[in-house]
Amino acid sequence: MKTVLTTFAFLFSLSFLNAQSLPSSKWTVGAFYSFLIDPASEIEPGVFDKITEHYLNIHAKYKIHKRWGIPLETIFSKNKLSSRTNPENPFFVVGTGVEFDVLPQDRFELNFRLGLSVGNLLFTGDQDLPQREWVLNRVIGGNFAFKTYRYFWLSLGYYNHLPLGDIKYKYGFALPFLGVEVKL
Repeated sequence: MKTVLTTFAFLFSLSFLNAQSLPSSKWTVGAFYSFLIDPASEIEPGVFDKITEHYLNIHAKYKIHKRWGIPLETIFSKNKLSSRTNPENPFFVVGTGVEFDVLPQDRFELNFRLGLSVGNLLFTGDQDLPQREWVLNRVIGGNFAFKTYRYFWLSLGYYNHLPLGDIKYKYGFALPFLGVEVKL
C-alpha cells in the first residue's frame, strides 16, 4: 500500500510540474508546398532527363512539454519526367516522430525533428527515378518558425526522408520549405 501511495504521489507531482511547463498553445496545424527541379541527367547517350517534383505537406503537432512535441504529417507528391513516360502519380507518405525546440520563446522557435515515415514514394536505381514501392523512411530535419500575427506563424525548414532497409541504389527525398502554421 505504501508503494501505491508513493507512486501516486510521484505521478501527481510530475503531472503538476508538467502542467506548469506547458505553453498556452498545445496544438499546431499547418501546411507547406515544395517545388523542386532536379538537374538534367544523362539517361542514355545524348538523352537527358530532369525530374520536376511537387510536394504538399499537411501537418499537426502536439506539444507534450515546453520543448518537446509530437508531429504528424501527410505528404502528397506528384513527379514529372521531361523526356519519358511520367510515373504513376500521386505518391503518398505519412509520418510521425519527435521534435525538440532548442530556443523556446514566445515569438520564435527552432525545432529539430527525428522520426519515421511510410509511403509509396521511393527514388532508386542508377537514374534516381521515382517509383511506386512501399518503403519505411527515417526523417531528419529542422525548421525555424516565427510569429507573424496572433496565432499565425511562418515556418522555414528542411526535412529529409531517407529509406531504411536493404534497397540497392536508394535515395531519400528532401523537402526544403516555407509554410504557414496556426497555433491553437
